[in-house]
Order: sequence, then structure tokens, then C-alpha cells
Amino acid sequence: MCFYKGIKTNVTLNITLGETDLDLSGFEPLFKEVEVGFDFSPSVVVTNENGNLQPRIMEWGFIPSYIRDGNELLRMRSGYTDSTGKFHPPMDLLNARVETVFQNLYKDAALKRHCLVPATHFFEWRHLPKINKKTGKPLKTTDKYPYAIQVKQQEWFWMAGIWQGWTDRQTGEYLENYAIITQPANELMKKIHNSKERMPAILTNQQAYDFLNTSAEQETLAVLSDIFPSNKLQAHTIQKDFRMSSEPLLPVIYTMIEETEKGTVENGKLF
Repeated sequence: MCFYKGIKTNVTLNITLGETDLDLSGFEPLFKEVEVGFDFSPSVVVTNENGNLQPRIMEWGFIPSYIRDGNELLRMRSGYTDSTGKFHPPMDLLNARVETVFQNLYKDAALKRHCLVPATHFFEWRHLPKINKKTGKPLKTTDKYPYAIQVKQQEWFWMAGIWQGWTDRQTGEYLENYAIITQPANELMKKIHNSKERMPAILTNQQAYDFLNTSAEQETLAVLSDIFPSNKLQAHTIQKDFRMSSEPLLPVIYTMIEETEKGTVENGKLF
């Protein structure tokens, strides 16, 4: 899954997509090195408006059309206890799986409203068994080790998304929102995100342009079924409290991972 992403500071603020130069300078106040999906905060995406590619602000977190107002939205996102005392857990709509994106509540957006989510990196956790200090054998419980993942030799990259507008029927407030599309993990991401084996649908520039310029189901799935290759990604371990750090991308070496990798970790990086 993809619940944490970011944009580095001091990045180039112009991106070329197809024949369009996208100026992101006006959106710079939204850039965060750590953007947490569960904050449901506004971020920049790129859409195709009648042939014009343009960046715009949307809230990360898909809102189904059947949600009537802010109270229902809060209950959906936070969970709630009903009158019988039964707790209903939160509904996670930060991501849409490529396998089901043309079904149910995502279908209309998948057919009509594609978007691109620009990022310089995203984050995932790797689960490794804890070791019994007395026996040296692995336990059933695990430790989680966070990674920052980037596309090699690219400052920016694109993640596929879908979006829609939502209106609060009580207040009239209008809110555009989006979800990132995820797909099965490549070999590198299977190793890192080994609990779910998923990754965001990362697109090349040409795929990103094609994705924004098609609405047909088969053409869309043809783009999204192409898994971004492991050899074009790089990842490194970071500090476990990176979300609170002033340097969240700072590489950190963990002895446990060094031993597990047997030499494939070098200077905090996993290739």
C-alpha cells in the first residue's frame, strides 16, 4: 500500500509531461518531506482538463458519493461505535487496487477522472522476526524497519491516481479528493513491503501522459499492468521515528538487516 509519500525540499519546480511544462512553484507551500495519508491533507495532483494538463490541489483520501456530510465522512475515516456498542472500524480509501479499480465505488472515477500524483519518494516498512536473546532463534513477533524509496536518477516521478468531487449536503462545501492506485509489488518491493507485497503504480513519463489521455478500461489497465522494474528503484533504511525528524530521509544502518541481507546493504541502501 502507499500511505506515506513526500516531496524533497529544494526540488526543481518545473516538470515536463508530454509537450506540457508544469509549473509547480505556486504549490510549493504544500510540499512536505513526509506526507501522511491519514492526515487527509491537501496536496498537488495533475489532471487533464479538456486536453490541458494542469496541477491542482486535492485532498488525499477518496470520498464515496454516498457520504452525505462531514459527520459521515469523519465516521467513515475514524470509525465509530453504534447504538449497540459495536465498533465499526475506519474505511481506508487512500489507495485503490488496480485489480478492483473498475468496480464498485471507484468505477466512475476510473472511467472518467484520472490524475497523476507527483512525488520524489515514498515510504514503506519491512517486517523481520524478532530474535530470542537466549536461543538466537526468530520469534513470531516482528520488528518494522522503515525505508525511503526513490526512482533512480530522477528527481520527480509519477504515481497513478483517480479523483472525484464531493459536496457536503449539509454545508454545500465542495471538495476534490483522490486515491493512489496500487499494484502487485516488484521484486524489490516484495522484499521491503513484505507484509502486503504491494506498491504504488509508478509510471514513466510516457505512461503518465497516456494514463491522463485515456479513459477506456482496457487501455487504462494496459498502462497499470506494467509493473515498474526493481532496477529503476533504490531504497534505503531510515530512522524509525522519521516522521518526527527534521531529516526524515537520513540513511540509517540496522544490524539486523545487514545480517539478513548478507552484504546486499551498502551505506544504508538496498539495491
